[in-house]
Amino acid sequence: MQTEKLNLEVQNIIAECELNPNITTLTLTSYELTILPDLSHLTSIKKFICRWNYLKLLYDKDTGKSLLPPNLEELHCNYNSLLDLDHLPPSIKIIDCSHNRILNIINLPPNLENLNCLGNKLTHLDNLPNGLKVLRCDQNDIIYLDN
Repeated sequence: MQTEKLNLEVQNIIAECELNPNITTLTLTSYELTILPDLSHLTSIKKFICRWNYLKLLYDKDTGKSLLPPNLEELHCNYNSLLDLDHLPPSIKIIDCSHNRILNIINLPPNLENLNCLGNKLTHLDNLPNGLKVLRCDQNDIIYLDN
C-alpha cells in the first residue's frame, strides 16, 4: 500500500470532510503531495481540486484501486506529474489534467463531457466518450485523433 506522511493541515481537511457530509468540494492544492491519500471513503465529494502538487498516480499502484472519491463529478488535477488517468470513477463529467506528463489516455469515464488535457505528452487520443462536448488538447504531440 502506498503511504506518505501527510502534513497536519491535509489530515485536518480530510477529517473535516469525513465529519461533514455536506462538504462536496475538496481542495488539496499546493501541498507538495507526491502520493494521493486514500479518499475513496469520501462519498459526498463531487469536486476534487489537487493542482500544483507532485502527484504521479491517482490510484494505488500495487492494487489498482482508485484513491479518488467514488461519486466524483469534477477532477482538477492540473500541474502535477501524472503519468496516466487510469482507474477513474465512472461518475466523472469534467477533467482538467493539463500540464502533466500523461502519455496516453484510455478508458475515460463514460459520462465525460469536458476534457482539458493540454500541455501533456500525448501523441493520440482515441475511444473518446460519445457524450464529450469539450476537448482541449493543444500543446501535445497528437498525430492521431479518433472517436
